[in-house]
Amino acid sequence: MVSIPDSVVKYRLQVFLQSVSGVLTHDFLFILLLSTGWRLSGKRKFRHQKTVRRGG
Repeated sequence: MVSIPDSVVKYRLQVFLQSVSGVLTHDFLFILLLSTGWRLSGKRKFRHQKTVRRGG
């Protein structure tokens, strides 16, 4: 067993946690943007489909 200083372990843990939290927040924001954009585009698509159906 190689003895690793506590500071190194803490630093690696911090970096790991930061990267994980960064990925999680990025995914969360991405999903939030997707859901809101999908709702807006969905409403537009429904209106568009209705007008197309009437015309066709």
